Amino acid sequence: MALGRLSVMKDDLLLNEPETTYDDSFKLLLEAATVEVNEYCNRRLESSTITDEYYSGDDRTLLYLNEEPVTALSAVSIWDTGTETYVSESTSYMQLLKDERGISFHVRYPKLGQEDDAEYGAWPIGDENIKVTYIAGYITTSWDTLAMTASFGVPADLEWAVCTMAVLKWLEGKGASGGGGRLGVKGVEVTGQEFLIQRFNKGMTPEVKTVLDGYIRRSY
Repeated sequence: MALGRLSVMKDDLLLNEPETTYDDSFKLLLEAATVEVNEYCNRRLESSTITDEYYSGDDRTLLYLNEEPVTALSAVSIWDTGTETYVSESTSYMQLLKDERGISFHVRYPKLGQEDDAEYGAWPIGDENIKVTYIAGYITTSWDTLAMTASFGVPADLEWAVCTMAVLKWLEGKGASGGGGRLGVKGVEVTGQEFLIQRFNKGMTPEVKTVLDGYIRRSY
């Protein structure tokens, strides 16, 4: 999976390659750029199921999950005095909340006996005594096709950053001779010698870094 679409990478604004000859290479570069972005942001940004992730209860009412945005909460259980107690997924027991950025990322725990109202208690103190399975990340359906599907859910700025990184990787690997077909590279011949004018920075540009800085994992 990748956080950028093949169709966007091949768009005239990025890389005008109407034929499919290099599509496999483009897909590989999009996946490689996605890996770098995940490492830089210390997150897994594409949608995935996080199974049996353990948290330590700290007597707070909110449990902050590691990944975001959370799209589904599958199971929560608590170890208390040697017994694992499953907490219902029902909204009367569990609520995914949103912060000022509109991202679901933490969960409330109800007070016992108060399941049907809005009164919540604290997650019990313990060392990795809470186990959670949930789905988080951005939907990347059909990233590797030329179809522009509505189900692709990666924010526009993040997709632009990933596609830009993939394009720059492609341009760097095209070879130095002539600069033909490389975005931002122009060959100029002066008195029988050819010079290349490179208009783009290699690697992560300052503009890309600015975008990715907004997606770095937050700590609470």
